[in-house]
Amino acid sequence: MRGLDEIFKSARQIYDGRVRGSTPESIISDCLIKIQDITQYCLVKLAGRDVSSFDVAHTGGKRYCILESNGQLSRPILKSLFEFQPEAAVANLQALFNSKSPATRSYTLSGEATAKALYSAVMSFSVCYDLWKPSSRKTPGTYFELVLGSLLAAVLPGHKRLKHIPLAGLEDDPSNESVSTDIVFQKGTQQSGLVVADRIIFRKLCLSWKVFQNRPRTNACSISSRERVAVARKSEIPVDLTDEQRKFLEQLVRVRTAEHRRVVRARALL
Repeated sequence: MRGLDEIFKSARQIYDGRVRGSTPESIISDCLIKIQDITQYCLVKLAGRDVSSFDVAHTGGKRYCILESNGQLSRPILKSLFEFQPEAAVANLQALFNSKSPATRSYTLSGEATAKALYSAVMSFSVCYDLWKPSSRKTPGTYFELVLGSLLAAVLPGHKRLKHIPLAGLEDDPSNESVSTDIVFQKGTQQSGLVVADRIIFRKLCLSWKVFQNRPRTNACSISSRERVAVARKSEIPVDLTDEQRKFLEQLVRVRTAEHRRVVRARALL
């Protein structure tokens, strides 16, 4: 796995803009090349003699398989979307990259072909870590973020990719507070933008917050920007809250701190 670790580390440095002399355009193009290299490396490794495959129960007409190496099992793989041949998988990715249309902020490749290209790229990497480095459970999610962020950046010219949502204009706190998230695209100095919550924990946080914000704005269930900042900072819960507000804020803080303290190993089927 040392070779894969080195390629991934290089891709992370490019993606995070830590390569001297890089430009937004070079970061996107170099990341797309790295995604192809990683996919080919992973699929070649998965085709080794020490890896076996066996089918598992299927549901809804979808058939899955699991890979095994030295007693270590992978997450289930949807066979209809996974391309086992390295050359074909790389060709599928290249076709996807070539279909980008920044003018329409989209890719023109069919949905089925796009799903197969991305699924094979992300799952081949994840399965390699399942089999040979299962202790690195956060790495597959980080790679998924890199793939998704690079593909979106390629069709969003003029947008800056960030990892925080600014909380400017708060009545109770005039400073520029922010909440960390997965992928944020912001155009120029505009306050609006695109937020992609690609990880399970943050999606749960966003959903809970939206449900709470849509409730009637009464003293019993309203929440001020001061409490929002408290959640963002993961600080102590303010004392002057109702039981309902306190219970909800404690839940949010648990979700946010859990993102840093532990990783939920969800063997989700993409």
